[in-house]
Amino acid sequence: MPRTPPENLRAACGDPGANPAAATEPVSMAPRGCYRDLMPQAVEVQVGGRTYRLLATEDAATLQRLAHLVDDRLRELAGSARPVAPQALLLAALSLAHDLEQEQTRRREQERRSRHLLSSVLQRIDAAVEEADRAASRPVDHPYEEPRPTPDG
Repeated sequence: MPRTPPENLRAACGDPGANPAAATEPVSMAPRGCYRDLMPQAVEVQVGGRTYRLLATEDAATLQRLAHLVDDRLRELAGSARPVAPQALLLAALSLAHDLEQEQTRRREQERRSRHLLSSVLQRIDAAVEEADRAASRPVDHPYEEPRPTPDG
């Protein structure tokens, strides 16, 4: 007998036979999408001396690495005292969000400078190509012929 997905997953996928009220129930921390596309797995991570069980489509190693980053930042801000207060978790999240925002700003500025530099280089190349085209279209005196007179002389 085929297994049927839980009602909340069926509703999240737009199944017309699903209970629409079930779509408001939380499914997991995984991005919204159809259950056929998502295979959430349970992963346990430790942050601030506490263990959290997460359901996510991301691989366990990535979640562990991210949790370690959060835990490191938490220890920087709150020290190594146990247990960690919820306010300390909030401060760690804000600190990481601030770092992310700064990095995004640096990246945008670098992209702007790169576009400007590339534009400048392309203009110089275009000017050089135009000059080469003009030079190629000028008549060339044959080395064994008399020079042609110029209009001013």
